[in-house]
Amino acid sequence: MENLYCAANSNPLLQTNTMRFFYSLIFLLLVTPDLLAKDSTTTVVFQNHISEALNLNGQQDIWIDKNQNLRPNSLLEKERTLFSNQSSFAEMDMATVAWLRLRIINSRPAGQQFYISFCSRMDTVLAYLEENEQMVLIGETGRTFSAADKPVFSAANHLLLTLQKGETKTYYFKLRTSQPTLLSHFREMHARSPLTLFTALSEKYSVQSLYTGVMLMFFALSLFTFLNFKEKLFLYFGLIHLSFNFYFLTQAGITDIFLPTLPNYIFYVDGAVALIVIFVSLFVNSYIGLSRTYPVYFKIYITSAFFAAFGRLIFANTFLDLEAATHGQNIALLAWLVLTFIPVVLLAKKGMSVAKNLLAALLTLFFTSLIYVLSLLGMLPDSILARYAFQLGTVLFSFLLFYGLFQRIQSIRLEKQKMENLALLKSRFFANISHEFRTPLTLLLGPIERVRRHTEDPADKNLLMLAEKNGRRLLDLVNQLLDLNKLENGRTPLKATEVNFTELLKGIVMSFESYSEQQNIKLQFVSQKEVIPLWLDRKKAEVIFYNLLHNAFKFTKAGGFVSVMIVEHLDLVEVMIKDDGIGIAQEEIPLIFDRFFQVDGIEQSSVPGSGIGLALVRELVLLHSGNISVQSEEGHSTIFTLQLKKGTSHLKAQEMIKTPTVPSSPKSVKADEDFSPTPSKPNEETTPSKTAPTLLIIDDNTDVRAFIRFQLKNHFQIKEATNGLEGIELALEHQPDLVISDVMMPGKNGFEVCDTLKKDERTSHIPIILLTARAGQTEKVKGLEYGADDYLTKPFDSQELEVRIRKLIEFRTHLREKIKTDPTLTFKNLTGSPVDTKFMERVNGIIKNNLEDPLFGVGQLAEEVGLSKAHLNRKLNALTDISANKHIQQTRLKKALELLETRVYNVSEVGSLTGFNSDAYFVKCFREFYGKTPGSLLLSN
Repeated sequence: MENLYCAANSNPLLQTNTMRFFYSLIFLLLVTPDLLAKDSTTTVVFQNHISEALNLNGQQDIWIDKNQNLRPNSLLEKERTLFSNQSSFAEMDMATVAWLRLRIINSRPAGQQFYISFCSRMDTVLAYLEENEQMVLIGETGRTFSAADKPVFSAANHLLLTLQKGETKTYYFKLRTSQPTLLSHFREMHARSPLTLFTALSEKYSVQSLYTGVMLMFFALSLFTFLNFKEKLFLYFGLIHLSFNFYFLTQAGITDIFLPTLPNYIFYVDGAVALIVIFVSLFVNSYIGLSRTYPVYFKIYITSAFFAAFGRLIFANTFLDLEAATHGQNIALLAWLVLTFIPVVLLAKKGMSVAKNLLAALLTLFFTSLIYVLSLLGMLPDSILARYAFQLGTVLFSFLLFYGLFQRIQSIRLEKQKMENLALLKSRFFANISHEFRTPLTLLLGPIERVRRHTEDPADKNLLMLAEKNGRRLLDLVNQLLDLNKLENGRTPLKATEVNFTELLKGIVMSFESYSEQQNIKLQFVSQKEVIPLWLDRKKAEVIFYNLLHNAFKFTKAGGFVSVMIVEHLDLVEVMIKDDGIGIAQEEIPLIFDRFFQVDGIEQSSVPGSGIGLALVRELVLLHSGNISVQSEEGHSTIFTLQLKKGTSHLKAQEMIKTPTVPSSPKSVKADEDFSPTPSKPNEETTPSKTAPTLLIIDDNTDVRAFIRFQLKNHFQIKEATNGLEGIELALEHQPDLVISDVMMPGKNGFEVCDTLKKDERTSHIPIILLTARAGQTEKVKGLEYGADDYLTKPFDSQELEVRIRKLIEFRTHLREKIKTDPTLTFKNLTGSPVDTKFMERVNGIIKNNLEDPLFGVGQLAEEVGLSKAHLNRKLNALTDISANKHIQQTRLKKALELLETRVYNVSEVGSLTGFNSDAYFVKCFREFYGKTPGSLLLSN
């Protein structure tokens, strides 16, 4: 069988035996120097016809030309010295030029033609014969020659030689390579008859062609499945087959025929091995869910895969030579194989069907590769089955896994069908319920509008306007749902007229001008031409662009920009709407046009969305035979690109209206219409009385804030925050008596606000009421776990909200009054807040440690607590209704009472022990706090 690649590289045992033979030869030469004087040329005798490959590995004399400057004729002069010089082998593990000498005797009764094959690593192989004391070139081959220029059309290196009957010839071969090469690679040599060689080549090309066809078939099926179902598992499976195919084409030397410009054989082999390891690792992880099932093990597994894939490259470029680096990579490959089997076996034992399927495929591949290796080592007889056992194993591996993947396809198909049916049911449900909403909404909006027009009370008028605006918003949402349902069912006709598209779009964009200024967002409009005629349905176009611009503004923060650009092409008009908002994650981009889908960053928006707008936009664009796409970089920008066709070739006759419709004037988008209600000035204070409790309202919806403010402004001082971060800052600054916070907000949501305030000693005492549209028990429990004192779902009753506010404030007031009226009570007896209890224990502990110091005051206490004097006073006032100075004094007096009751100390001593430097002042303070003098207390006891 033909040598298709370097045997020294693929057969470690053969390499070892060759090296042992080589060193034994050196040893014999060292101990028998008299042999140097004789003709010691290695001789091979052909006694029979060469019917199969004859192994000549190590059966040549060799000399390494380290300087690479020896000419062929000079070799004859120094032949005896060179080929008998043992020092030339001393430290040889890599080289670039070697000379081989081999004497061949043909003892057959007939002439003999044969091919000598060399290692495929050799860049050039030159063959010489001695004639008339001159070296004559008789043949050349090598990797630098194209397959067509070689004696045999093959990537391997072959030279044709001829011996007549009884003829003896001494051949000299000059081998050159630019690759890292071992000595055994130079000495690799086989002799074959032309029939044996061409039979081997024919077998090789036939088997590889069949194998390539099977692998490409699996790749094509996998790629088709991946494109259809968007499952990366199928992509990895297909790439495994390309990697296997590349590996075996490389081993067969066929890649050199098609890629002659890539000089490094190791690059081919290592690259193929690396690809196999990488894609098999990714496939195994995706197939059995390794990263989800064993996350820590997965990290170890991926690390082992990295060293298995790039081991030789890493080791050879760090501290190891080529041979040691090869052994290092082999160890890494073995470790990777073991780590691949372990989780598969464990999951198969647990009954996972895909793990069982994968285990069967891996075992098949393992045993077939074992047969292949044993045949290389000579432990199994050579046969076509043994020679191609590894390739056969990869085919069986693929068939077994494809069976398992077919089951996965069936599962995905059923799931997809289930989701489509569910989407259809949702569509019908929302369409039906939308119809039901329209009637009660109409009956609500009509009376509200009538009462608003006739009422004279400004407060009532504002409330009615608020109700009417939000009712119309709900009606718009219902209408969008119905429009979307009609579009999906093909019941919405297109009524296209010819319009000046530049004028139309500019009018829509400019309607957002007022809102952009109010929100401090820069708005740009750019068009190449002032007039661009385009056939489209004007009303539907307005819906498209209002929705897209609404979306752009919704996710753009103050200081950002929104730009609209029109670019006219030969057969279409392109519109790009760009913003520098929060962006969209790459995995979410394919889903944004799905109905009811909302990106993860929706909470970062100050305006809630319904998930209907973009779905409606896509359907309307498709109705115009247009196209819409999106590009986004998360955290930076988003670009929506629309392409609308010019002319009328894409329109049906019934879709075109020749008589132009009366153009509608784009409405001006204001903050109090489509985005948010009439804005109130944040933190605008309404103070019915200086002693009224202070409420902090945190909500990103201006309507909700305005409604709560209107209901409570006559009884409470109101402060407002538009997001969670601002709310936390205001709570720390103003120390309100109660906080009302929405849950879904930008910046920090209500749960995070609650958690932050309750964990901060400065604000932990403040009661918090959470408001949310989510009415589930889970959400309510979650809010209470974060420390919320109460929880209300939207829509809420304003009277109920006021009652709950009053009860929470009254409860706090009641606690403070109890402490005031009963000096013997401690804070721990009255509060359920662990943060407040811990705070008071720390404060009281600091005071008690400094009780005897008459100079200890509020400044020192604040410093040790870690608060400013103002914050400490606010905190203690909120908890005990007394100042910090008063609290220190009362703590001293409580201790004084304890000491007096022991009857161990007199009045003067007790005053001194509790930090009073004046007996008169001590008696005065004691009488004010307890209603009696310390002396009378001693006498009564």
